[in-house]
Amino acid sequence: MRVTPLSLVVSALFVISLLLGVGGIQSAPPPSLSGERGGAPADEKRPAPFSDAPIERSEHLVYVPYDRLEGVMADEEKAVIMPYRDFLTLWGEITPPVRQEEEPPPVEATLTVADYTGRIEGNTVYFEGKLEIEALKEGWSLLPLPFGNVAFTDLSLSEGVLTFTKREGTYALVLPQKGAYHLSVRFVVPLIEEPGQKVLRFTLPPAPVSRVDLAIPAEGMRIRPGGVSPWRMEGREGERRVRILPSEGGRVELLWSPEIVTPTENESRIFVSAAATITLREGLLHNETTLRFDILQAPTGTLTLHFPKGTNLLDLRGKNIKRWGIREGEETQELVIDLFEKIIGHYELGVELEGENDLDRPAVRVLPFVHVAGAVREKGIVAIRKDAGLKVVPQGEKGLVRIPFSDLPEGREDPHLVLAYRYRAAPIELRLAVIRRTPRIETIAKTHLFLEAERARIEYALDYDIREAGIFHTRIEIPQEALVIRSVTDRSGGDAIEDYRIQRSKGSQTIEIDFRRIAFGETGIRIMGEIQGARDEITLPLPRVEGARRERGWIGVDALDKLKVRTLAADRLIPVSAMELSGRDIFPKRRAILGFRYEGRPPNPRFGVEARAPKVTAEVWNRIEIAENLMKVEATVHFD
Repeated sequence: MRVTPLSLVVSALFVISLLLGVGGIQSAPPPSLSGERGGAPADEKRPAPFSDAPIERSEHLVYVPYDRLEGVMADEEKAVIMPYRDFLTLWGEITPPVRQEEEPPPVEATLTVADYTGRIEGNTVYFEGKLEIEALKEGWSLLPLPFGNVAFTDLSLSEGVLTFTKREGTYALVLPQKGAYHLSVRFVVPLIEEPGQKVLRFTLPPAPVSRVDLAIPAEGMRIRPGGVSPWRMEGREGERRVRILPSEGGRVELLWSPEIVTPTENESRIFVSAAATITLREGLLHNETTLRFDILQAPTGTLTLHFPKGTNLLDLRGKNIKRWGIREGEETQELVIDLFEKIIGHYELGVELEGENDLDRPAVRVLPFVHVAGAVREKGIVAIRKDAGLKVVPQGEKGLVRIPFSDLPEGREDPHLVLAYRYRAAPIELRLAVIRRTPRIETIAKTHLFLEAERARIEYALDYDIREAGIFHTRIEIPQEALVIRSVTDRSGGDAIEDYRIQRSKGSQTIEIDFRRIAFGETGIRIMGEIQGARDEITLPLPRVEGARRERGWIGVDALDKLKVRTLAADRLIPVSAMELSGRDIFPKRRAILGFRYEGRPPNPRFGVEARAPKVTAEVWNRIEIAENLMKVEATVHFD
């Protein structure tokens, strides 16, 4: 039988009849025409009558001879001829493929990667973690996170609201939908103190890739992990880091203890106790350290010290020193001391260092310390002193603990002492901010004026009260160019004043005084001067101290008895009696007929001077003798 395109037409007609409600037996989707060579008799069954039962659609591929096409078409009530490809499209729309149920994932969510970094502060370890999570289930899912012996301080999720619930005795993270998530965690773990060692022990959620990176600050310590977790040590001494790959159960355990040094037969064991005093001055930093050695096991003939670069060695004190030399290292200077004879037992060494303390360059200063190379143990105390004009603010320390001043040797009652520390192991570090203070100056000026016929003598006694910071010089203005300065001295009679200079300009003069030592606290200056040609009127110049925050003063006026003094101008001056001046002992061994006090900088007072008219008092004694025809008179006159 020859297959013709008629088969395409007949198949299409039969499909259209199915679309109009012809029932049959359900079958698989139609195969392709290109694979068929033979044919089967056409199924000539009529469609089943209409019923309420669901329609079961089926399709059969029928091949008929070309010459019987007219008969086949006559038996069909309705028919539409279309391409077979279009028929397949229509058939697929009314017969959707059978849905196959997806197999659910074996777990709802999984932790794929976990990285943790930690640092030790005191007896607490601070961790930060980055966790990569994959939610496999459509919709809501739970991921248990069995952390153990940790306390969370912060949690954040890359998407959605961070939510936890309890599941199987631990916390489980609630994930809203399928996909990838990033969880950031911060938590702390306590260090456990055990005899001879410290233990870090906690549990992490298991993950295929999990790493713990922990910085270990201790030096001279033997570190080992507990359990069988793979680990390795990285970094140099003082910067060591431990990398641990947690075990399958997520358990992390780390132990460290003092490293046991087994000395050889000729190896010395050196123990050091240090006492360092660091003094901060204007432009200078001074370190004086006393090292007390206890040398055990074997004698030694060489001692090696380390101190920072940029620091100069001023002095080295100790017995049995043969020679010493300094070698420059990468970060420190190495002082090698050779001894005449080897020593064992107790030995004492004094070291003085000096460094720069430039206050014009504001910066945090790292203080220089002396350390002994090869010491089994080094402990000590540190005392920080400063000059009065400086302010010291701690900015951080390493290996140091603050202590009260009473814990220093002999109490160390020192007014310049500001900080005290103790340390149990080296190295140590102390950072300070050093700030220059501004002096706070208050003065009391006691001015005494003594008037003579054509001359006025003036004495200034200035009492300084200097706080916050000391001063090396001061400037005093005398607003009177006619005043001749005779002397400038230390009021206490000492040698505090090294030199002074006088500058005159525009009817005034300024006295610049240099102190031999920094002046702080109470300081006194005495200035003696005179004005020539003072007759009828005189203006008393009051001293003014440059930079003083508060100025107060007393004025006392005296004159020869033959001179009469009156006040012409005394603006902002408060009169006081001569009795008050004497009672306060303002002008010792000086008389005052007029007195005033003031605060601030009042105008200079003016006084008038005139000669008194002579006042003569006479006392006359008369002696009269009367005789016969005679009277004798004798008069005696007493003048005042």
